[in-house]
Amino acid sequence: LLSGPHIVLHINFRFHHEHTVVMNSCSYGSWGPEVRHHNPLHSHEHFHLHIYVRQCHYDIEVNGHHLASFNHRFPAESVQAIGLKGDVYIEKVNFRGFHFHRDWNGTPDYGHSGYGGYGTTAYMPPAFSPGHHFNAYW
Repeated sequence: LLSGPHIVLHINFRFHHEHTVVMNSCSYGSWGPEVRHHNPLHSHEHFHLHIYVRQCHYDIEVNGHHLASFNHRFPAESVQAIGLKGDVYIEKVNFRGFHFHRDWNGTPDYGHSGYGGYGTTAYMPPAFSPGHHFNAYW
């Protein structure tokens, strides 16, 4: 989950040597402490991932089973995008249980140029424009 140059929630499924799921967050290039759990998946296996936003944490569920909780390190309302990287095929993304505060028919003001190239080696995280209201979160 992304907010400008920040990674609000990073979930990394590792399959080779560790076979763990690593969760973390990153602000201005500085990573926080890792939270590790057993990886319930096998490489190339079809799966459902649900991320539930709670008042103080995220609940992460894989294939209908609770995997972990991850405490909010940054406000959940600061999330602007979902970034995906790696060998994964996305069938569907679904948002439920909340109302958008913006009219999605207009041009949103993210306070930066966007997330073009996310997941590539050429990706440069966007920076919020000076004076943009999202700067208040950081």
